[in-house]
Amino acid sequence: ELEAAWNELRNRKVPPNEVCKLIISSAIRLHEKEHNVVFVPKPEAGERIIVVGDLHGHFSDLMHILTEHGEPQAGAGGVKYIFNGDFVDRGAWGPEVLLAIYCLKIRCPNAVFLNRGNHEDQAQNLKPDNGFVHGHCTRAFGAEALRIYTLCKISFKQLPLCHVIGNEVAVIHGGLPLDPGIKLSLIQAIDRRHHVPLHHCCIWGYPRFQKVVASRDLVTDEGEQVWKGTPGKLTERVGKSQMAAVRFQSHDDEVYVRISGAPELEKDLEIVYSSKQERKKHLLNRLFVALLWSDPVASKDSVGPNKRGAGSYFDARTTQEFLRLNKLSLLLRSHEKRSKGFLEEHQSSRMGLMAATVFSASNYPTGAGEPSGNKAAVVVLRQEDGKTLASTMVSSTPWREVYDDIAYSLQAVSPEMKAKFQQAEATQQVGPRARAMAKLRELIYCARPKLMTFWQRLDDAGQGVLPVAEWPRAMRACVVSDDEFPWDWLMPIMLGFDASEEIQTFHYVAFLIQYENALSRKLADQLHSSAVMLMADNVSSKEEAEAAWNLIDR
Repeated sequence: ELEAAWNELRNRKVPPNEVCKLIISSAIRLHEKEHNVVFVPKPEAGERIIVVGDLHGHFSDLMHILTEHGEPQAGAGGVKYIFNGDFVDRGAWGPEVLLAIYCLKIRCPNAVFLNRGNHEDQAQNLKPDNGFVHGHCTRAFGAEALRIYTLCKISFKQLPLCHVIGNEVAVIHGGLPLDPGIKLSLIQAIDRRHHVPLHHCCIWGYPRFQKVVASRDLVTDEGEQVWKGTPGKLTERVGKSQMAAVRFQSHDDEVYVRISGAPELEKDLEIVYSSKQERKKHLLNRLFVALLWSDPVASKDSVGPNKRGAGSYFDARTTQEFLRLNKLSLLLRSHEKRSKGFLEEHQSSRMGLMAATVFSASNYPTGAGEPSGNKAAVVVLRQEDGKTLASTMVSSTPWREVYDDIAYSLQAVSPEMKAKFQQAEATQQVGPRARAMAKLRELIYCARPKLMTFWQRLDDAGQGVLPVAEWPRAMRACVVSDDEFPWDWLMPIMLGFDASEEIQTFHYVAFLIQYENALSRKLADQLHSSAVMLMADNVSSKEEAEAAWNLIDR
């Protein structure tokens, strides 16, 4: 059954749902036995270890790697793989990529290893423009999409966080925190079997309402003095500025201070903990997030909290300390697109290359500009007499696969269905063709993330409203590309207005919400911002605000 499933997946076909459940359940059982840090033996003579970076649902890139380097097999002449996270999201073939990698793990558990990436997490999978849950899984698993995604979600929580090859090379998805003294034993202490704790690190590495004390005299925006030693709490981060708002005791106004990202580095504040246990718990949360989210930087002036809102920007000094403390020689990571798939990040005169990035999804994220999109690569490690493992590392020849999400994003309709719609257009009758309309709604449902992205790029004001002409344009770009397909005729039917009316705009957020599923955070934000924009004019009192809201919330 496993071999049959693997053969189907190699041809980009999803096995029956019951088989998919078995594959994911088997992967869960295999990974739940593994530690946070997995030690992989140094390759034998003639054996290679391939480190694969982000794939993000790019099935053609996965097949390129397996064709180029061979299927996994341990032992002399064989090849082992470490897949370094971010198997899903963005690219439409995430379910096939994930199932294929899990199949390889089940077939060769001692030759295939998986790290967790920041996209192996529900918070990322649910985002409309990532598309894994409500787009890609719906397309692959149909009515059982949410049930099978629940299994995927459980499997993500079981994935290890770090692999160490031959006691020399550490492989992690993202990077390092700025906290000093990070040892592998501390990574082993993380409780990884839950969602990535982003909400515990939401203010540049600290939780909301983290207790602090002013380390020096500070001044509010209103000129009010805040004396050194005054207690307070972090309330929110300020955009992407690496600043945070602090509300100090006995002061009405907030003070904005620069955050460095680790208690030992803070200059304006002292981070206050009630116990050593609380301090360690917060450190482990920061470490967990950093392993999946952090990025290397070249300059020490760039070191600090990551403007992604999670993890840090770490420099060569942080890398060197980590390698020295753990008696390692090289850090391999992924997480960021590189134009040629591989980039040397940190070096020192004494240690040579210390950190490098490998990225294995070509033409990422949307294939725009192909054939000039980014190339992909993998890293190859092998055993050579008299050489350290790190010194044998080479990047593969970069490649670029033709971007093939087009096979999913622009759905095809059968000639029979197309004829039905054209006949309906001619007779002005839709009722007898309810099945065709149901199929059309299914196609739009699967394309929701792409439609959302398409329309948001046009919506500079962020109000959720666009000219009505953008509706058929989006349908041709994201759902059915056939110029003869009657989108313009279908528009009043799908948007719910009389064709004789002169409608100038449509609310794309409200349109997408019709296609069921829980309201995503992004859709909610769009609705709320639209409501606020409508309320903002001529509102100067509580009574006027309530009246304005009641006008909207009918």
